Amino acid sequence: MNVDELLKRYAAGEIDFSGTNLRGANLFAADLISIILIQADLHGANLIFALLNRAQLFKANLTGAKLSGANLTQADLRAAKLHDADLHGAVLQGADLRSADMSLANLLDANMLDTDLRNVNLSGANLTGVCLRGANFRQEKNNYVANLCGATLYKADVRGANLAGANLSRADLRYANFNEVNLRGADLSCTDLSNADLSHALLNDANLDGAILYQANLSNARCERVSMIDTNLTDVNLSGATIPDGKLSRANLTGANLSKASLNRIDLSRANLSYADLSDAYLIDAFVARTNFTNANLSNTNLVRAELSSATLTNANLKGATMPDGSISN
Repeated sequence: MNVDELLKRYAAGEIDFSGTNLRGANLFAADLISIILIQADLHGANLIFALLNRAQLFKANLTGAKLSGANLTQADLRAAKLHDADLHGAVLQGADLRSADMSLANLLDANMLDTDLRNVNLSGANLTGVCLRGANFRQEKNNYVANLCGATLYKADVRGANLAGANLSRADLRYANFNEVNLRGADLSCTDLSNADLSHALLNDANLDGAILYQANLSNARCERVSMIDTNLTDVNLSGATIPDGKLSRANLTGANLSKASLNRIDLSRANLSYADLSDAYLIDAFVARTNFTNANLSNTNLVRAELSSATLTNANLKGATMPDGSISN
């Protein structure tokens, strides 16, 4: 079907164009609100600034399509093919993108507020500056997870999103805002979270092995059973965080703020906590074999039953600390 025919029939009130072949069609700034294009072929189509509010694009082929500035508010894009599509500045607020393929898509500065992204493939996608507030990436089952492996979310706004179980390994999350985000069980291994805001985030059972969290804010984050082995946590803010049963062996926590953090039963073996602030923290039953506490502030810290025999405490401040045997340090 050619473009003129489509627009003429749409203007006359027809909206169902399911299965239509529109490969490479020029629909620049077209008004196609509520159009039905289920399983339509729009490969390489020009839909820049098009109005596709509430459009039905279930299983549509939008591979390589130009959708920059397009309005896809509340559109149905389930299982749609958006591989390598250009969605720069597109509005996808409230859209349903479950099981869509958005690998290598350009979503620079896109609006994805409250979008349903369960089981979406965003591997290698550019999400720089994107708004993902309230987006849902929630893991439904073991083989039904959102894939953001290697994606770029530099300075992205992800506040309040549900990323439970999502794959964010090797993603670029620098300066991203993950305040109050649900990352329970998420894979964040080898991810760059430098200067990211993860305050009040839920990271229970998450994998951050080998990740970079330089100067990140994890204040009051919940990190039960989190794995941060070999992780760079230099100058990180973990004040008030809850990290019981966490695995942080060989982690670099130089200059980290762990004041008032709950670190009971944590594994900090061979970790570097030189110049770290652990004042008023709880390290009950902590495993700190060969842990470096050089020049660390451990004042008023609870170290009951902590394994300190091989730890380095050179110039550490232990004033008021409760020692492994229950005595109070002077």
